[in-house]
Amino acid sequence: MAIVGERLELSPEDVATELEGVDLTSLEKNVEMLSNPDSDVYLAKHMQALGEFLVAQEQIPEAPANLETLLEPRYVQALQAGA
Repeated sequence: MAIVGERLELSPEDVATELEGVDLTSLEKNVEMLSNPDSDVYLAKHMQALGEFLVAQEQIPEAPANLETLLEPRYVQALQAGA
């Protein structure tokens, strides 16, 4: 907290207060989010839904395709294998 606080010009206590309720995703959840298309937390599903929402809001002309190609799970999978 001290390092973050120094960067943000906040006390470590203030940083801790600001982070209350923030859920940092576990390694296992990261692997699931990046590599399991059957999971409810698979990021490509959420990115596709966001794209469709932005099209409906006329913010973008079309939703991006093949978003799963942007996800690269091998780094977190390697961490998990080494854990």
